[in-house]
Amino acid sequence: MLPVCLNYVNFIGNVAFIRYTLMRNCLFIILLTFSFGSAVNAQTRLIQLSGIISEYPSGYPLPYATMEVMGQYRGTVASGSGFFSMVVAPNDSIRFSSLGYKSRIYVVPDTLTDVITSIGVFLTRDTALLEVVEVYPWPAREDFRDAFLALQLSQKELTMGPIPGIKTIVDTTQQAPTIFNPISLIYQEIIQPMEWSRVKRKKAKELPKWE
Repeated sequence: MLPVCLNYVNFIGNVAFIRYTLMRNCLFIILLTFSFGSAVNAQTRLIQLSGIISEYPSGYPLPYATMEVMGQYRGTVASGSGFFSMVVAPNDSIRFSSLGYKSRIYVVPDTLTDVITSIGVFLTRDTALLEVVEVYPWPAREDFRDAFLALQLSQKELTMGPIPGIKTIVDTTQQAPTIFNPISLIYQEIIQPMEWSRVKRKKAKELPKWE
């Protein structure tokens, strides 16, 4: 009878030990599942980031400014009033940029608890001063002088335009030079070209020099 009782006690003890082991393993699996679920939730948690991109210090909105998530090849463009909205994740680095302004990088905090977050982004002007460049149609002053002296202007281009408030009467009729009008022929063919050449040379000397 005693051996039977001992065997029964051992059986009860083994059952209790097995039950304890199963409960401990189940509890460990449950805790591990919750921990893994929390970690996955923290990694895949998304945030709707919205706001307005403005100029500093005036505060005027910057239309069509761009924002991109660095390293992920995705982004968006702000509206004409500078408003933007984009889905991001914690610890994402976002670059805000606009033509003529310095770019700014914003890192999404991992401490945000709200699913929808609004921010204000201010960009400062990026001013670049360029040296003055003078563009001339001729490579040297001598080439310009020759072109200026060879310029032939018509009588219409030399006529003074009307003056407001003053009535001007201009006689546009010209007497054609003929053999019967030698003075007009000499003036138009010899004296007038010499006068124009002298005036052009004087004007050419007054022109600014460049190297």
